[in-house]
Amino acid sequence: MVVVRDLEPLLDYDITLGMVENGTGMGNAFIAAKRHSPFIREWYEQYKTYKRNEFYWNSLQVPRNMWFRNSSRVHMESDRLYRPNWFESDLLYKRSDYPWRNNYAIHVWTNKNPVPKSPADIQTANTTIAQVFRHVMYGDWRPRKGKIKKLW
Repeated sequence: MVVVRDLEPLLDYDITLGMVENGTGMGNAFIAAKRHSPFIREWYEQYKTYKRNEFYWNSLQVPRNMWFRNSSRVHMESDRLYRPNWFESDLLYKRSDYPWRNNYAIHVWTNKNPVPKSPADIQTANTTIAQVFRHVMYGDWRPRKGKIKKLW
């Protein structure tokens, strides 16, 4: 997860999560929870029956099912944490028009997608993921012109 704006508005809730999408389940790449969260405690207890052959069960589907049973327990921020999701990878890795500035964070995964790998790629690529990286690294999402600034 790459945080792209202040998370303070989420501190008013006992727990904030997001749904990747209903078929996949609750996202676990971002969890904002107050100490001793009953939801987290119950989720943790579900790991006593861990299903090794169903990787996503405990980590994504159990919390989704818990939320379905009582949605008032969780503040949901699905779109502002898990969009674009992995079914929309073109919006992140091949296009540059996704309105990511409304997000709290961007979930970055690769799955063989063209992630910028060098300072030159980050500074010049015309993709949403490059915009996000520039925003975090330089405070300006726009492509950088001229001499490439070394990052390390």
